[in-house]
Amino acid sequence: MKSSTFRYPYEKVFRKTKSALSRLGMKIVDSDAVKGSIKAVSNMGLTKPGLSINLIVEALNSSDTKVTITGLVIKKRFYMKKINPENSEAEILGNLSNNF
Repeated sequence: MKSSTFRYPYEKVFRKTKSALSRLGMKIVDSDAVKGSIKAVSNMGLTKPGLSINLIVEALNSSDTKVTITGLVIKKRFYMKKINPENSEAEILGNLSNNF
């Protein structure tokens, strides 16, 4: 479970997180702005693994918002190289950071 804190209001972080996941090739399956939850998936390709990710977005105060990855499932075929989930979480949070 990795998390990042952003110095932006909750609404902006929630909206930008959804758009960043879409740009990463993930489909938003479920999102709830009241609860602050986002679930996204990407399909498995011939050479790329499939991902399923759960995120929690929570307002710390009026200007700081925290995004936490609560679940990351990597689906891969037997011939694909091993993927470290912690590196994948860090990569996703890094892409979210670049979105602001």
